[in-house]
Amino acid sequence: MDKCVKSIADQTYSNLEIILIDDGSTDSCPRLCDEWARIDSRIKVVHKKNGGLGDARNVGLDVATGDYVAFVDSDDHIAPLMYETLMKKATDCNLDVVKSGFMREYANGKTETFIDMDTCQEIGKDAVMMLLPLHIPRYGRALTYTATSCTSVYKRSIIPRFVSERQYVSEDLIFTVEYLLRANSFAYIPQSYYYYYMREDSITHTYNEKTFAKIKSTTSYLDNILKGIDSDLAPQFIYNKVHHLIKTVLLPSDISSRQKYKIIKDIVKDKQYQSYLRRCDINKCGTGLKGVKNRLGLSLQRKGHSRLYYIFSKFDMAQTKFRKG
Repeated sequence: MDKCVKSIADQTYSNLEIILIDDGSTDSCPRLCDEWARIDSRIKVVHKKNGGLGDARNVGLDVATGDYVAFVDSDDHIAPLMYETLMKKATDCNLDVVKSGFMREYANGKTETFIDMDTCQEIGKDAVMMLLPLHIPRYGRALTYTATSCTSVYKRSIIPRFVSERQYVSEDLIFTVEYLLRANSFAYIPQSYYYYYMREDSITHTYNEKTFAKIKSTTSYLDNILKGIDSDLAPQFIYNKVHHLIKTVLLPSDISSRQKYKIIKDIVKDKQYQSYLRRCDINKCGTGLKGVKNRLGLSLQRKGHSRLYYIFSKFDMAQTKFRKG
């Protein structure tokens, strides 16, 4: 946590109100938060019962008084120029949101850079609405834009509340979609200022039976807020999330092959999931071999051929593993 707070306190943009939320931590974090508040008068500390990430961010929003807000998770840190760069663009152009790229840092020292655009762009409301589909995972393909709330500064006057990650997957995606629906202007800075630390336990390796229910809840939420805007985004989202969930089911684990098949069968036969599959546009499944596999996978699921889909998914994973060597 010290590295995170120090990276914020050391920003070249000094006109900051720094709010530290102790979300019921049982380690040394509460004490460290209070120590930082004694050192730096810009720092406010809120101690609260554990309510999850979304609740902690909402509490921070209740305390915040600035025109713009930003979020940093305690495992991460930011580059010294981040807020000076983003705030200059935001205030010079009176923008609702300014976003930058980010870096992923792994425990083994490996890093990955994520830049969504290669040029600085400022856009108005019509183009902001065109960004919405680019944040939604589409038919097994990579995202065009990364839906993280930590790489941006947001105008506080139009900011939505966060939903709970205990009820939904992709709470950052829901926040991003809701914010873009309210925003009239946007800019992207093609630099990576945010350093996102990838803990081993932050990467899902095992199947969690609650995940499918959370995926369905998230899809319904997105479908509701996007009603009348784009009816294909929620079906795209659930198809993609289930695609990756099934990959997780098929990973080597203590779950038997019989149990894995039953899990996949129950998912494919689920009435709510089937209702979204019927809305998927098979013509948007991509091109080339990946597009063919997406269309075949979608077709098998729509027809309820769970056994064939199970075999197809296992073969696809084996083929992918073979190609990667």
